[in-house]
Amino acid sequence: MLNIRIILFFTFILSLLSNLSVAKKTITDVLYSQKRFSKLVTALQRTRLLHEINRLETATLFAPSNEAFDDDPLMTRERMLYHFLFGEFKKEELHDGQLLDTRLDMDEKLGTIGQKVKVEVADNEIYVGNGRVTDTNLEADNGIIHVITEVLDTPVDLYTTLTSMDQLQVFSEYLRKKELDDHLSNGNHITIFAPTNDAIKSQLSFHEREYLMGECGGGLDDLELWVKNHLHNDTVLYSEAFKLGITKVPTIREEYIKVEKDEQGNMRVADGDVTFRDLLAENGVVHVITSAATPHSLKFTTHKYLCGLKATKFVASIIKHELQHYIENTKNSSYTILAPRDDHLDESLTLRYHIIKGKYLPSDLTDEMLIKTEFTTEELRNNSQRATVNLIQKWDKDKEDIQRTEIQFNGISVIGDPIEIGNDIIYILSNTMTPPQSVIKILHENRQLSSMSTYIMITGMIQKVRSAKGITIIAPSTEAFTQLGLINQYLIHQDAKDELISVLLHHIINETIYSEDISEDGTTYYTIGGDPIKIYKMNDNIFVSNANDTSKVSRKDVLTSTGVLHVLDKVITPPTLHITLGKLLKGINAQTFLDIVEAANLTELVQDPLEPFTILAPTEGAFKKINVTKLLADPELASRWARLHMIPSTIDELTDNYEVPTLLSNDANLIIKKDLRGNYNIEVKGYWSFKEKATLLSSGKTWNGGAVYEIDKVLLPEHVTQHIGSTFADITIGSVLFGFIVMSGVYCWHFWNIWKRQSYQEIRNENE
Repeated sequence: MLNIRIILFFTFILSLLSNLSVAKKTITDVLYSQKRFSKLVTALQRTRLLHEINRLETATLFAPSNEAFDDDPLMTRERMLYHFLFGEFKKEELHDGQLLDTRLDMDEKLGTIGQKVKVEVADNEIYVGNGRVTDTNLEADNGIIHVITEVLDTPVDLYTTLTSMDQLQVFSEYLRKKELDDHLSNGNHITIFAPTNDAIKSQLSFHEREYLMGECGGGLDDLELWVKNHLHNDTVLYSEAFKLGITKVPTIREEYIKVEKDEQGNMRVADGDVTFRDLLAENGVVHVITSAATPHSLKFTTHKYLCGLKATKFVASIIKHELQHYIENTKNSSYTILAPRDDHLDESLTLRYHIIKGKYLPSDLTDEMLIKTEFTTEELRNNSQRATVNLIQKWDKDKEDIQRTEIQFNGISVIGDPIEIGNDIIYILSNTMTPPQSVIKILHENRQLSSMSTYIMITGMIQKVRSAKGITIIAPSTEAFTQLGLINQYLIHQDAKDELISVLLHHIINETIYSEDISEDGTTYYTIGGDPIKIYKMNDNIFVSNANDTSKVSRKDVLTSTGVLHVLDKVITPPTLHITLGKLLKGINAQTFLDIVEAANLTELVQDPLEPFTILAPTEGAFKKINVTKLLADPELASRWARLHMIPSTIDELTDNYEVPTLLSNDANLIIKKDLRGNYNIEVKGYWSFKEKATLLSSGKTWNGGAVYEIDKVLLPEHVTQHIGSTFADITIGSVLFGFIVMSGVYCWHFWNIWKRQSYQEIRNENE
């Protein structure tokens, strides 16, 4: 029994000695045995890791060669531990996207065994972290060594990680704006689904992004809601943590973000691809995605869009006046918003004038369209004030051969393209729209309407017109009043005030009639003066007519504070306006003419005869060249003179060589001739003279077709009988003058020929 014990003891001793005689090759031994690892050995010695490595039962080391330390001498214990893995991983076991646990303890920040390092394979090259693997599978008894080109960088905090990537700059800025940068730098266990710049810009329009970055409308609050919907704060969710199919990950905002993973390991987040998985950080992980995860609780409204479009003052004014219902996208409403940008908003802003009920797309707008606004006033009998739409064709500045259509409201241009949001649409204006001015001010400031303005003033109708509500003024242009000729001169006479008022009232209708209200069949309206007029359309033109006249509208739909104004090219005289010869003569102050007519006992013929007469009334200046006293003292002579200026008919139209009779006698006719300048002259038939021709100046028609023509010379009855002596004298003078001109011409020709001969130079032969 003792022998057996002795034998077993010696066997144990021999076995022990046998084991001691076999050399054990550790990771440390391999590093010591190769000069290329000398700097790594030094780093491990300084960080007191060599003895710990020897005690490891199994490990994988990513060993930087000496060259790796040349540019990166800074070594820490934590950084060295980041090169060691738990367990052995041969080259064959490394694959793209693989996450490996290192011995760098990050339990507090990550809640895992150790910090991860990522393997990537590209072009048959293996990369671990920031190092490329150059040599693999160096075996030791307690592990595997792979040689790498760089000292591995340990991951930094999440915010620094995000800002290091250009494609995540917008998302990083949003985080900083909401002061989440500190949380991402110092917080623990965070997973970030980070949308790229392009993803954010494609999913959030420019004005939405502008809104989120500002205070207006709660933009920054919504920004916080938006960014936090991309953060998971409970655990670090590496890609390997997701199972096949769909996983709903809760976000900080207590909403869920959808993560999909297929059998090939491809991932989608919020319906966008994951372009970079497992971007490692010291306190979490980042997955880069191509789609922003907008939270369901974030709803963009017209209110918010206006903020993003830099119309914050407009929004503030709406809120101040408690008109938020216009910009809050209620389901049962639809509005078109005309919003001046902050730098173009005027303090005189009339809010409701910038709001239109209904959604008007550019395709719905037509040139000169009148569009109802939400601005109603008592001046319009509580009806909506209109705004005028104009579509202006302009050449594109960058492409000269391309035209674009510029939209204007009341002459104010739209900046950029309109923005649709739900049932609403927004047009940003280059300036604030001003509601239409009073009709009195419009008339006063428009030269085209200066006569209408003056006549309203001199008749004392300013207050009447200003206070009228919901009216239409069909205002004759100044040229239209001028066309009335002598009637216009009479109307401004002090004795014609009532008649001028009747003319003005005949151009005012006690209701608002826009061009769109006018049909081809027309409608009869009653003026304030009580007379009917008809307004109708024909070939896209608008006409106004009554029993006397028809006028064309030359400019339509001039908006006023009390209605609308249309400009006429002709005055529509009321049927009650009774214009006589006497009134026309009074209008031109033809007092001398009337005195002579009275001396001739012919006053009745120049007042208001039943039969139409045409009167030729010389100007007061024309009488200075004759003996008026003699005329007034001789009734017979005055009668002959007056009758020569009276035509017992109408002149429908002035034409060249038009012959008209007079009351003087059957032989006393007058001839109307047109000169080279287009003027019409009148002279006694049968009397030839350079001087005794009268030019027809202005004229005016009477109620029965008669007329008064003002002339610049007096026609003399003695010219009716041909005066041979006078005519002969005129002919003689003319002949002498003609002869003188002919002789002067001959003399000049003769003198020129003599001068020309004297100026000749003799041509000599060169041989002489």
